[in-house]
Amino acid sequence: MFDSARRGVPPSDTTLLRVRLLGNMEARSLVEESLLPVGGKTRGLLAILALADRRPVSRAQLATLLWSRRPDDLARASLRQEIHRLLSALGPFGVDIIDVQRHALTLKPALTSVDVERLYAGGLAVLDELEFPLRPLLHDLGSIDPAFDLWRDEHAARIVKHVEKVLIAAVQEHSDPAVRLQAAERLLTLDACSEPGWRGRIEATLAQGDETKALLHAEEALRFFQSRTGQPPGPATLRVIEALRARRPNAGEHLETPLLDTPSATLGEILLPPTLPTVATLMALPIESPDPAFAPAVEAILDGLDEMLVTHQFLRVIPPPEHPGAMQEELGFARKAGAQFVLRGMLRIGVSGARFVTRLLDVSREVPTIVWAASIDLPEPTVIAAQDEMRRRVRPLVEALCWAVLQHESRRHASRPARELNAGGLVLRALMLILRCDNRLIEEIDMLLSRAARLDAESPLFCFVSALFELSRVTIFLQDDETAGMERLLSAIQRYQLVSPENGWALLLMAMQSLLTPGQTDKAAIFIDIHRQRIAAGQEANVPLGAVMGAIMALRDGRKDEAVEVLALYIAMRHEIPVAVLSDATAALLLFLVGQAEEARRLITLVVGLYPRNTLALVYRLAMEAAIDSPSTTEARMQLRRTSPELCVERVLATHGFLPDAHLAWLSDSLRKAGLPDKAEAGLVGAGIVETGSLAGPVRRDM
Repeated sequence: MFDSARRGVPPSDTTLLRVRLLGNMEARSLVEESLLPVGGKTRGLLAILALADRRPVSRAQLATLLWSRRPDDLARASLRQEIHRLLSALGPFGVDIIDVQRHALTLKPALTSVDVERLYAGGLAVLDELEFPLRPLLHDLGSIDPAFDLWRDEHAARIVKHVEKVLIAAVQEHSDPAVRLQAAERLLTLDACSEPGWRGRIEATLAQGDETKALLHAEEALRFFQSRTGQPPGPATLRVIEALRARRPNAGEHLETPLLDTPSATLGEILLPPTLPTVATLMALPIESPDPAFAPAVEAILDGLDEMLVTHQFLRVIPPPEHPGAMQEELGFARKAGAQFVLRGMLRIGVSGARFVTRLLDVSREVPTIVWAASIDLPEPTVIAAQDEMRRRVRPLVEALCWAVLQHESRRHASRPARELNAGGLVLRALMLILRCDNRLIEEIDMLLSRAARLDAESPLFCFVSALFELSRVTIFLQDDETAGMERLLSAIQRYQLVSPENGWALLLMAMQSLLTPGQTDKAAIFIDIHRQRIAAGQEANVPLGAVMGAIMALRDGRKDEAVEVLALYIAMRHEIPVAVLSDATAALLLFLVGQAEEARRLITLVVGLYPRNTLALVYRLAMEAAIDSPSTTEARMQLRRTSPELCVERVLATHGFLPDAHLAWLSDSLRKAGLPDKAEAGLVGAGIVETGSLAGPVRRDM
């Protein structure tokens, strides 16, 4: 992506700068040559500055990216040496090219030009300077440091995303069919599953007057998606193919190969997308019961399972056989019906009642594998026919089962490159990355969801995961512009409500969005009250996010004992549903505020240990340690500094209006005591982290 011509240095697309040296102030003489430092760390340093969009890069960030596994003092010392090497490599013009300040370095714009900047600023014409398929960004700077590798991958994904955006615009808007066709071909080199690329190839070829070739492209598209994803392309692509076939009803007779690999399938069957986009297909087999007295329980459980599974629209539920047989016969029936998973359940009778035990089997393999199991205790037979009670007991089990399916399917596709995934696979990968609570993954998650949106933006699972992502941006990652973040979150939740109005998660997310919005606590209380009523009626499961919001409302209303009880329930249920990782930090804070300091510190230590780049958890840990004058305060502050160096008290408090005034004041005071600055421009202060002050000024020579 960068020009690298230099005498004695082999060309590489990973050189960082094209430096223009002015002969005199009037620029009557202009010499242009490229400068390439020799050492990997030195070139990595230059790469970071070159891709910083001409903004200052703090020394702390540079040290973290290049020496993440070293102690801070050693990393800073190594950075000073590399700065000397870089300035030396740039010769007498070093200080004119790089502005070296006490706390930050900046690549000056006057004498330098970076190819990536031209790429972002230009349009379609700039892409003609690139080679397709694109070579990996900075591929010869591997093994510098794990943090640098992640940084490089994030920028590479951003560049690919920009190139895709330019190419899609050309495919859709350019007047010249030849240009549209070239853009479509380039899109497919970036992503073989790019539906705009496939549609552009078909439509541009047709616009050039070659109808037969366009039909062949249509056939190729159908075959590709059937073999690669196991399902036809999206509705927009299918409409293009259908319209093309309508022009020549007998075109299939002239094709050298049949349209589909399976002779029994017809074009009409391929052109009809499934009613609901699904991630997996499931069959719930009849429940085994040794005691006829529990027949009402069996019926209640089956009715509840069917009803609740259907509300999770990413699952396709197949009815069981009418006449149950042996287990192997049932599993064979499930496979023939197209089920990937089978749910088996049995009642075990005990002295004090019964226990319903259920297992989820993956039957897509030759040997069925148990991928999830759970059990619930049932009341005595005289009470068991009560439908509301049975629904209430079964609902959490179904919720946990659905998350088990999502996790299992995401692991199934984990080794496949993103370009080979269909819409469901892209969304599942994005979901699993969200649950890692790592702010370095934001760009990748955004890219995955953008690709999924182009394939199927109306999928309930896509809308749900998009809403979770926006919630994570606002809360877990504490991104800079909370106003824009809240607008994106509200828009994502509303879109989810439209496509899946019966799913209780939409109500929960709306309640959370209202809690985060100043002045909307009363609105949130209404949503939370509706959620409680639905739990009591067995219409919804009491999931961790709902429990956390219930504890918040109890704390606001001064019902401390109730808040303690709700949080104890949260701790008991948090293992069942993976999305609890998004609310664990808040639960720890609430435990601390209701007087459960030791339990709170245990939970926040666990969260930070498992998710060391969870910004919100690091903030709460810092506040707790500072509040009790713990020796660990310095360590907590340094860890937060490495993860979010620009964070300030003002940004944290912006999304904590749900706390009572006294607790909000405690959070603010604790963070200030720990050294977190009030304003973003100040940077982290105290204990030798970063001193405040202007970044402008003369270049320091004592590096």
